[in-house]
Amino acid sequence: GTSCAISVTFAPTASGTRTASLTFTDNAYNSPQSVGLSGTGTTPPASLSPLSVSFGNQAVGTTSASRALTLTNNASKKLNISSIAISGANSGDFKQTNNCSTSIQGHGNCTINVTFTPAGAGARTATLTVTDNAANSPQTASLTGIGTTATVSLTPSSISFGSRQVGTTSASQALTLSNSTSSGLTISSIAFTGTNSADFAQTNNCGSSLAANSSCTINVTFTPAATGARSATLTVTDSASNSPQTASLSGTGTAPAVTLTPSSVPFGNQLVSTASAAQAVTLSNTGTSPLTISSIAIGGTNPGDFGQTNNCPISPSTLAASASCTINVTFTPTAAGSRSASLAVSDNATGSPQTASLSGTGVTATATLSPTSLTFSSQNVGTTSAAQAVTLSNTGSAALSISSIAFTGTNSTDFAQTNNCGSSLAASASCTINVTFTPAAPGSRTATLTANDSASGSPQTASLSGTGTTAGSGLAVVQVQNNIDTSGAAFTSFSVNIATQPGDLLVAFCRESSSSTDNFTVTDSAGQVWTLTASGYRNEISTAPRSGMFYIANSAALTSVTVNFTTSGGVTKPGVMVMEISGAATSGVEDASVSNATASTTISTSGTLTTTNANDILIFATDAGGNQSGWTAGAGYTIPNNKLMTGASGSNLRQAMQYAIVSSTQASATTSMTYSSSFWNGNIFAAFK
Repeated sequence: GTSCAISVTFAPTASGTRTASLTFTDNAYNSPQSVGLSGTGTTPPASLSPLSVSFGNQAVGTTSASRALTLTNNASKKLNISSIAISGANSGDFKQTNNCSTSIQGHGNCTINVTFTPAGAGARTATLTVTDNAANSPQTASLTGIGTTATVSLTPSSISFGSRQVGTTSASQALTLSNSTSSGLTISSIAFTGTNSADFAQTNNCGSSLAANSSCTINVTFTPAATGARSATLTVTDSASNSPQTASLSGTGTAPAVTLTPSSVPFGNQLVSTASAAQAVTLSNTGTSPLTISSIAIGGTNPGDFGQTNNCPISPSTLAASASCTINVTFTPTAAGSRSASLAVSDNATGSPQTASLSGTGVTATATLSPTSLTFSSQNVGTTSAAQAVTLSNTGSAALSISSIAFTGTNSTDFAQTNNCGSSLAASASCTINVTFTPAAPGSRTATLTANDSASGSPQTASLSGTGTTAGSGLAVVQVQNNIDTSGAAFTSFSVNIATQPGDLLVAFCRESSSSTDNFTVTDSAGQVWTLTASGYRNEISTAPRSGMFYIANSAALTSVTVNFTTSGGVTKPGVMVMEISGAATSGVEDASVSNATASTTISTSGTLTTTNANDILIFATDAGGNQSGWTAGAGYTIPNNKLMTGASGSNLRQAMQYAIVSSTQASATTSMTYSSSFWNGNIFAAFK
């Protein structure tokens, strides 16, 4: 058979007899087999308790709380202690203090306090040894602990606050201080260092210590003291091996910069109590931060004369960096003369308030109408006269605003006007109002031309008058003016001076002595086109002299009438006679006309004339081939001008006109005129309505 050995030890836990049994259970028939054990426990003379001390985890370089061991003298006699020491692999990591002195009286004890300060990470061991005079000396206790590396972090490691206006405080940004170790962290300070440390501030909930596996928050704000890049470092000083923990801080100080353009706004002349067009002033934020505008106002000498509207954001709104807004300023002078004020913008930019000077001149408009009255000649009812001009003049120093040009009064609808005045008339300028008369009924007709404007004497007025007539009933000869030259000089044109009223009928009888084919024409000082009567040109014989009759109805006012000859080199002995007739029709005025010529005689006899209108003026004009000393009208006719003077003042030397006003139609009517010396003659006989 075989056998095995079992070694048994005895470690009594108390003094006195101690027993036990060692039992073997197996498959033998006599199982179990047992052996009785016995021994006696005795108390050692000296003991150390506890026999082992574990410090657990402790941050490297930090000291644990102390742990107590008790050295007991179990004997009745004094225990003499020679040394208390720590030895072993990591004896330097453990330290002890004690109150044991050099001896312990019988049955006395003392305390040994041990601390653990690991010098490195990992398991650390040593032995506490007490050497004395007891039989069981030395007494020992094992010491253990684990050195840990402190894991303390500050996150994030950097914070950027971006741009911030100088002198204003940012919103806070948070940093987290984390203790991820298994031991508490002692915090000695949280502070700022670096170039612009005063620009940053912090509050925290960290206190003076931070428990294992916990964290706290540090809230940092940025208040730049100047523009440009600003930086600092947040520093946490504590008991961790990686102390201090730091985070870099940065931000940019900004400030608004403002321009107000233009810096002066001249409005020039403006009519008192009227508003100018707006002029724009631009407020620009050329800085790097928003601009806070507290007010936009007008002050100075005449602030009430200027007004403003704007699209600028007023506090608490702001004007963004690089943005602009517009202030529209108007000028409404309350008095004449120089006016001034200042536009002021108050804001948070350097140099506030920003200002722009405002200036302008209040002026007054003075207007006149000239002439102040117009008289129209007799005008057939329902027919329109020639226009007469009225001048509106602005004699003031400001533009004249014209609101209306109209007629008022009893017969305002009988008058009409056209003008080139527009809605505004510049200072020292004038415009023309052309007035016509269209009587709605016979008799005296009156009205007033009224110009409403911005002048102090508005409205300006001119009185209007005229007479409405029934066609033919009001016909009257106003005047006859004539001119002739018998010197033999050649003329390409020949004129007579005559001042006429607008709206009248003008009839011109023209002659020359050197061409039988000259189709001369008539013009006047108003540039009007005259019409040759239907009878055409008349030669006295197959050769010259040659004559013709022209007319213009509803004429403009004139100062002269001119006959224009077509013969190259001109003609000789030209003459022109002009008769002015009021009350004639303004259109379709010629009723009928014929021409005739007679051989050497002293009587000029007309052709036969038949008319269609009951109320006509019959005009017979004749020309003689030589000078005459007198003319005699035919029966029922009148020669209105019988001058025999020669020269530019006019004469009847070779021409004469006679007229008769009739009230019935004419059938094959004839007339004649007698002259002093026998010559060939030519004549025109015409009827006008």
